Amino acid sequence: MDTQANTPILHSAPTRYSPPYLLLLDLYVLISNLPFLPGIIFPLRTSNPCAELYPYSWGNIISLVLGLLLIIFGLLSLLLIPAWLFLPGGVWLCWFAAVAGATWIFSRTLNGGDGDVMVSSGQYVRGKAEQEDEKWFYVNGIMTGEYWLKTNVDEAERRFGRKIWGVHNRRFVSLCLLLSG
Repeated sequence: MDTQANTPILHSAPTRYSPPYLLLLDLYVLISNLPFLPGIIFPLRTSNPCAELYPYSWGNIISLVLGLLLIIFGLLSLLLIPAWLFLPGGVWLCWFAAVAGATWIFSRTLNGGDGDVMVSSGQYVRGKAEQEDEKWFYVNGIMTGEYWLKTNVDEAERRFGRKIWGVHNRRFVSLCLLLSG
């Protein structure tokens, strides 16, 4: 018994249970949480304008449309793989150039043209903006455009009361990159 916290001392799960039992526990947790999956994918009832799926923001709508177009062009790029067997070389090359060009244009529009680092607004900083020995960074994920990076950085600042530096991890997205992420 841990006398300071009045709690029993527990060993980590891997030393107490066998791997098959842990797998069954993980499957149980996964299955028991399946009803909550739609809330992760479709949180359309949010009233937070910083949320990525907030339905009344032009920035979100544009980012979602660009993301859907990138997914469509990613699917078209998958069709390129078997198409080289059946199409003449020039036709395949033109198709490849069109898909790659459209992907680059939509990715460039989604990513914006400003720098690679975005600093939060400072509106919600509480106390000292930063400690001498700390800096808070946020690195965006796949298909996070410039608008979503800015809203995510501002939301993190609002929640934690610290100035946040957002690092824009620019990607020219393909469907394979999305599946790997």
